[in-house]
Amino acid sequence: MSNFQLVGWDNPMGDDFFPAPIIPILRHDGQLVAYYPGGQKHEDPVHEDSVFVHFTTEELQGPFLGFNPEEERLFADSKTKIVRMSIEEYNATAQKRTRV
Repeated sequence: MSNFQLVGWDNPMGDDFFPAPIIPILRHDGQLVAYYPGGQKHEDPVHEDSVFVHFTTEELQGPFLGFNPEEERLFADSKTKIVRMSIEEYNATAQKRTRV
């Protein structure tokens, strides 16, 4: 397993667009990166001064402890309701969300 430490998240759809899949911001081997699922390149370096939503210490030691972007995804129902799920759960809920 790679050395990932979750720090926060960013919404590529925009600050006020929810519900939405969100991009985890992590430390990987000491470097701050955005982790994009899919494709060949998953990690893009993020400048230390970049603006993104930081998780609280309580969140990082509680519901998001041990988050692994290679096996899990994040989804935001709102700015304050973030859901962590396996890739299988994420894909299943994505199919439900696209049906109207």
